[in-house]
Amino acid sequence: MPKGGAEPRALFLFPDEPPQPDTEVCSGQYRDWLSGDPCPYSDAGRMPWPESGERERRPDGSGQQEGGPEGEAAHQEAEPGYPCVTARLGRLSDWRAERDLQFPEELGGRPLLKCKQMFLLVLATGWEGGRGGELR
Repeated sequence: MPKGGAEPRALFLFPDEPPQPDTEVCSGQYRDWLSGDPCPYSDAGRMPWPESGERERRPDGSGQQEGGPEGEAAHQEAEPGYPCVTARLGRLSDWRAERDLQFPEELGGRPLLKCKQMFLLVLATGWEGGRGGELR
């Protein structure tokens, strides 16, 4: 579980390493790749909430709650609203062998995204593993 018990908004993927939650990467703590400073596109060291078209309800109760199937279709319209996402690279499961990425199997149908810092990530919203599950 990420620091402070917060559920991850995104999981960042690196070759031959377990996924890292947004609390570690966006805050600049993970491997000191951002010189220890939070990402300038982050929301207080976290993956920012979408600017528009959001599909989830923020913890403060604001935002829209829309239904829809889980997986790629549920997130397809949401990620363009994220101010830090620059590209959608296809389904995560299609990249496993290409980049030797490690991730929980249940995330395989989600879109693989690239952020402005050139890191690969998947949105973790709605992922049950974020609720007490271990990142492997």
